[in-house]
Amino acid sequence: MSRVLLSFFVLLSGLAYSQLTPIITVDTSLGCDVLTVQFDDVSNQTGVVSRLWDFGDGDTDTSISISHTYDMYGVYTASLTLSSLTETKTTTEIITVRQKPIAEILSSKYANYTLTDTLYFSYGKLYHKSISEIDSLDYNYTWVLASDTLVDTTSAVVKQYNKLGKYNVSLIVTAFGTCADSTVAEVSIEEANFLPNIFTPNGDGQNDIFYAQTDGITAFELTIFSRYGSIVYISKGTKVWWDGRNSAGEEVVPGTYYYVLQSQSGDQIQKGTVFLSR
Repeated sequence: MSRVLLSFFVLLSGLAYSQLTPIITVDTSLGCDVLTVQFDDVSNQTGVVSRLWDFGDGDTDTSISISHTYDMYGVYTASLTLSSLTETKTTTEIITVRQKPIAEILSSKYANYTLTDTLYFSYGKLYHKSISEIDSLDYNYTWVLASDTLVDTTSAVVKQYNKLGKYNVSLIVTAFGTCADSTVAEVSIEEANFLPNIFTPNGDGQNDIFYAQTDGITAFELTIFSRYGSIVYISKGTKVWWDGRNSAGEEVVPGTYYYVLQSQSGDQIQKGTVFLSR
């Protein structure tokens, strides 16, 4: 056999019996919303006669290196198929494109928070649950509640405030890295007791009693003053009220009266006026 034919035979033998081992490298396999991935075929190219990239979204290519953009969230199986004269082999890479989280705070109440309330805050946008069953990655939640910062916690937290005032509730939802969203809500912690500004103790069974809507547990003292500053009536207990009479049991004259409602511990105090009409 001539040297030329022998060399050609050896070349064909190498092509025919080369072991195909497709190897993919990517610069990233996880992103959100729009993700561009650099795919490279770093396999041993000996014996390769054809190459086919399938990016899992309907697009294909035959280049050794290719940059591909995913513009829809989901979980994609990208594959590289190499063929020689005698065999075809495929390898795959999972690409996950998550929907960017939208931070939204839901709370157990929307108004009239009081010192006796335990507030429940939760993450209101759960879009990531519907991307794919394959995407089981967690989202991280950072809550800032007054002086408390809770990092990488669950999607729901509880908080009880011990002082009256307005507070910001902040939430940062992070899918990974810079793929995040944040929002801020304001809550107002107000007096725990509601008192009407008018009542009519005329015996008709309607609005006859001036009473404070307390929690029924905390002890309070309700003091009623005349417009001249003298004490008209005092009520003590977990439920406090006034029926329009003085301490001697006599009906007082119609008009404006002043009240002070104070908890036994002194940490809650409320002042105001009430108009008595018969």
